[in-house]
Amino acid sequence: MDGLTALHQCCIDDNAEMLNLLLDYGANVNAQDSERWTPLHAAATCGHLNLVKILIARGANLLAVNADGNMPYDICDDEEALDYIEAEMSKRGVTQELIDETRAATETQMLHDLQDIALQGGDLEIPDPQGATPLHIASANGYTRVVEFLLEHHTATDAVDNDLWTPVHAAACWGHLEVLEMLAQSGADLNAKNKNDETPSGELKKSIDAVRVHKRQSLTNGPFCLFVDICEDPEIRERIEQLKTEQESKRLAEAQRKRVRRSQSNNTRAQSVRRTSLRDKGLTTKKDAVEEARFRLQAQEVSSRINQWGAVPFASTFLTINKL
Repeated sequence: MDGLTALHQCCIDDNAEMLNLLLDYGANVNAQDSERWTPLHAAATCGHLNLVKILIARGANLLAVNADGNMPYDICDDEEALDYIEAEMSKRGVTQELIDETRAATETQMLHDLQDIALQGGDLEIPDPQGATPLHIASANGYTRVVEFLLEHHTATDAVDNDLWTPVHAAACWGHLEVLEMLAQSGADLNAKNKNDETPSGELKKSIDAVRVHKRQSLTNGPFCLFVDICEDPEIRERIEQLKTEQESKRLAEAQRKRVRRSQSNNTRAQSVRRTSLRDKGLTTKKDAVEEARFRLQAQEVSSRINQWGAVPFASTFLTINKL
């Protein structure tokens, strides 16, 4: 299910003899599992220096990038193994620029894939087996171009994975401040709680280190009990709190604008009603005047007729006017 090869298992078990045997028989030294971990990733994260040396000597890719955007040296906590990997990178002329370009290639590929999906009218929010959407993945890796693209296509900023992590949780955990800013500006909930009722800026939660340990220890049936702050960087924590304040200020300002617009709309309606009332009143007055003029003309006509006819009783004149 996880795509582990026999080489991966050898690196986890620290089995140098079997590792050499498999490589001698043509096993792919850069084989990737379902999370794009290579055997060198496994050996590096487990701190098996002897296996690291064998793999590198056999052509292991020092700049292989896994699904989390990490190269083998990123996830190596063993000082000796890390020193060896970095020394080999230096021998091969690996520069920071090359490292950045290699990482960017993964982001560029993800962006192109999503652009193709969008052009075909596909779903940009399809989750992986862990419930993570493309926005979760981009936020965890700091892929600002991908995040920008997804936000422009109005993908859900508060989508949750199987642990109820939102993209904000992911960006905070991995310390991607620019992504946090982008998510906050798009209205993401900075107070969202995960399965353990933890917000992005506080409490305890598995960090990337804990995820690495989980991957290593779960494969070796070891215990998994490491928890660290979801966001260890005090600067990022402080910025998250500032973003919360900015969001609240924006919300209050928008609410005030809505109240003003509603008030103006009500005033406009009231003025319209008053104009209508005045118009009706004017029409009513005009109608009364016309009616009065009609009666006057009728009276004059009756008077003229009376003059023509001669004197008539009062009652007869009253009836004549009413008939007219």
